[in-house]
Amino acid sequence: MRLILGLALAAAAGCATTTSSTSSPPGQKLDAQACSPLLPAVARQGADVFATPDSNAAPIATIKPDTQVCASDSPQGFGLTRVKLSDGRTGFVEQDSLSF
Repeated sequence: MRLILGLALAAAAGCATTTSSTSSPPGQKLDAQACSPLLPAVARQGADVFATPDSNAAPIATIKPDTQVCASDSPQGFGLTRVKLSDGRTGFVEQDSLSF
């Protein structure tokens, strides 16, 4: 029993990471309806995603260049804007890295 529990714990720890890289699925284009109440945007150069509107925090993900996201059109914090990634996670990226 302990062996099974240990293996399950090791497998879960191996899958858990604090950062990940994300991009939009190929051929999928976000539109205003899919993003509502946010707006469709593209991270042209890629960007780090933060859990809070603080770029001094550790990134929770990295958006690959030319990735489509849903984003707020108004900055929060210090030049960061809320985004929703294609996998449903939300976070904040530097607004200058987005193209609306």
